[in-house]
Amino acid sequence: MFDVKDLQFVRLTDDKPAFIKPSIINLVPRQLWEQIEDLDRNSIDLIYQSSFLFDPLNWFVVMHDKEHKVQGFFWAIVCPLERRIVLYAVSISRNYQKYKTELNKLIMDYLFNLPVKPEYKQLIIAETTKAKALEAHGWMRSKRILMEYRNVVAESTTTIPTDK
Repeated sequence: MFDVKDLQFVRLTDDKPAFIKPSIINLVPRQLWEQIEDLDRNSIDLIYQSSFLFDPLNWFVVMHDKEHKVQGFFWAIVCPLERRIVLYAVSISRNYQKYKTELNKLIMDYLFNLPVKPEYKQLIIAETTKAKALEAHGWMRSKRILMEYRNVVAESTTTIPTDK
């Protein structure tokens, strides 16, 4: 029986030697990364090969059960310039997905209790492809709109003059 009360939250930190850091991420089942939409195989490979998740402003937190098996994670970054917390990713194993409401509350409680300046905890933002799912758990649509500009290399005979 799976019970959300059995989950423990543990931050993976950078207090390990550099050669061990990438292996720590192997504790997270690849399937948890793969179920995040818009995260391609190359991005997942990069995550498993690097230690950028262990930056002091990054909060990469795994949720494990009584047997110490990782059942989910969330990744947030404290942004001092914007004085906010950005929730980049959340992934929960299928065994615990029926507890989405309880897990959302536990994750938010965790983030609101980070040892950072109080003004950073006034606003937590998230990028998502599932806005309605987040709204069902108390999130609100932001007044800010995320925009993107893609660098598309188009074949063209036009040359750009250079100053000589």
